[in-house]
Amino acid sequence: MTGEAGRRRIGGAFTAVALAWLLLIVLAPLSVRDNGGRTAAAAAGTYLLGSVVCHQRPDRSFHPGGVQMPVCTRCTGLYAGAGAGVLVAGARRRRRRTPTARRAPAWLRWAV
Repeated sequence: MTGEAGRRRIGGAFTAVALAWLLLIVLAPLSVRDNGGRTAAAAAGTYLLGSVVCHQRPDRSFHPGGVQMPVCTRCTGLYAGAGAGVLVAGARRRRRRTPTARRAPAWLRWAV
């Protein structure tokens, strides 16, 4: 798995994992209320994984709907930034392959 196809697969996998993790940490507090369902099990797994990478201090975490998120606010920001970053990188990569795409002004590219 080398070359362009391999890089595309790896990039796609990284994008999927980054966005799936972001979705899980955002939806986990909402799924905790589900009594015994599959979503509650997924939420428990998300909280377990979150405990490995984050201190999960209640005073440093968001509490949507009164339920603590599986990671603190700092980690949430990092994962949201990673999710946004992979989307922007994918969009830029797609635009570069299109021969008729216009480039953004230099100041905007630098800001992004």
